Parts: sequence; structure tokens; C-alpha cells
Amino acid sequence: MLRKFILITAAVTAISGCDDDSSNNTNNTNNTNNTNNTNAVCGDGLVTGDEECDETGTSECTEIGYYGGSLSCGNDCMWNTVDCESYGRCGDGTLNTAFSEQCDDGELNADVADACRTDCRLPRCGDAIADTEEECDLGEDNSDEPDSGCRLDCTLPFCGDNIVDSLTGEECDFGELNGAFPNSCRSDCSLPFCGDGITDTNYSEQCDTGVLGTVDGCSDTCQIEMGWSCMTNAIPSVCTAGCGDGLLRGAETTAGHCDDGNDDNGDGCSSTCMVELGWLCDTTNTEAPSICVPGCGDGLLVGNELEAGRCDDANVNPNDGCSPTCTVEAGWTCTGAPSICTQQ
Repeated sequence: MLRKFILITAAVTAISGCDDDSSNNTNNTNNTNNTNNTNAVCGDGLVTGDEECDETGTSECTEIGYYGGSLSCGNDCMWNTVDCESYGRCGDGTLNTAFSEQCDDGELNADVADACRTDCRLPRCGDAIADTEEECDLGEDNSDEPDSGCRLDCTLPFCGDNIVDSLTGEECDFGELNGAFPNSCRSDCSLPFCGDGITDTNYSEQCDTGVLGTVDGCSDTCQIEMGWSCMTNAIPSVCTAGCGDGLLRGAETTAGHCDDGNDDNGDGCSSTCMVELGWLCDTTNTEAPSICVPGCGDGLLVGNELEAGRCDDANVNPNDGCSPTCTVEAGWTCTGAPSICTQQ
């Protein structure tokens, strides 16, 4: 009985000697090597730390960029790529045309101008990277629509590309047909206008001298003015007074000119609308034909001075055989030019 009591007492003493305050136990819940362990453990099925894998069986090499082969996870939880190497991958520096590589500069592959791309394709228009030979490249935003920032051929919009870009001030664009031609879009992609020196009949112009605000035969609305004729195939139009129409315009209003309403010579106003020698023309009324008469007293016989009973002794004195109105006076005979008159 005494022996049993001693054993029980020893057991209680042993138990009471234990410390069950787990808060200070560095080998329990706060044990960095136990439940909160953050160190990678290869083989636990979890990819942690520097592990590339942590599994059994195989995977496809294509998962890590190779073109083929099977991956296995090594004992060090790193991929075993031995079976992948023979297939190659983009970026290994070896051109693999079997898998559509166009280039492969290894570590130099980059998505920057003029470099082999990271997908082992050559630089190309439309890849959103502006290479040296390209003026621009917006990728999928390249367009031949008006006001796009970059054309489908990776050129910048310009006047003459046959696309009207209103945001840059273009009014028209006929491409190679732009130019200083009638009814065409101008070289600067502006529309024809009255005063640009080109007669555009499609825009209701009859003439265009390139000058507005002057009396030159072509009005400020590019219409041929009355009394003028214009060479409209010239650039700019060349307008001259309409000789023979009975209206005095332009040079016809200056000294020595006239317009008697016809293009005959010998009637005082020549076919070129010049006052003929021996004639006087009244050009006071510019809206009516010039009235031309022989110049009595100039010693020239023209017009009706050539008729019988007429004369011109180069003066307008009376009583010398040829009167002030260039008629032969009574009792006289006149011949020649200037007339020589003798009494009968």
C-alpha cells in the first residue's frame, strides 16, 4: 500500500514540474521550422521560393517557350529541359524556319526599332514599332481613312496622297492629278478660286487673270466684261479690248486708239482699232462706236476728200483755193496732196 502511494506521489510531482505555457515555446506554433515554415521544401508539391517546379510526371516544353518536347521536374525542383533543347525556342539565337522564325538574334531580340522582334519575326509595317524606313507605325490604327495618323504603308499623311485630311487644312486631294490645271485640286490641296490665275469652267469661271480689283477685262467674279475678249487657255488669262465691237475698253481709251464697230481699214479706225493717218476720231463716248472723219488741213487726202470738189492744202485758210472745210473754192482748181490750187 505504501509502495502504491509513493508511485502516485512521484507521478504527480513529475506532472507538476512540466511548463505548459506554450506562448514562450519556440518549438511550437511560433516555430519557424514548423507550421509557419516559409522555406521551400522540394517535394511537397508546392512551387515556392526559387523552385521552377514541384511535381511528378511530365509537362510539355511548349509551356516554357520551346517548340516541342517533354519537361520533367528534377530532384532539385528545377525543370529538366534536355528533351526540349532539340526543338529550340525563339530567343536561342538559332534561326528555326521550321517553326516560322524569320530571325533570331538571341538576347538581342527586342520590340524596338530595327531589331528582330521578341516573336522572332522581322520588323514589319503594322507591328506598332516605327522602324528606320518607316515614317510612322500605329499598328492596328494604321489607316488610309481621312485624318488618320499613319497610313497603311507606314507613311505619314501628305498633300498628294489622294486622301483629304481636313484636320491639316486640306480642301481636296486628287493625288498625282493635283496641280495648276483647270478644274483640278491645286498643288497645295486647296480648291480652285477666282483670282488664282486659272480659268476653272467647272466653277463657273469665264476667265481668271489672277488679279482682282482692276479693270483688265476679267471681273472680280471671273466673268469676261463687256467689250473685252480673253484668252482663257492661257495661265493666267490674257484679256484685250474687243476691237470692232464699238466699245472703248482698256488700251482703246488711250490716245491714238478707237473702235468704230467694225474691223475695216480705210474708214479712219483700222482693223486693229488705231486711228488711221489723216483721220480724226471722236472717242468721247466710250459706250458708242468712234466717229471718224478726214482731218481737214493736214495735207492728206483720205475718205471723202478723195471725191470730186474736195481738197486738202495742209491749212484751213480761206481764199486760197481750198476752203477751211476742204472743198475747192469757186474759180479754183486743186490737184495732189497736199492740194495745189490755181485760179482759173
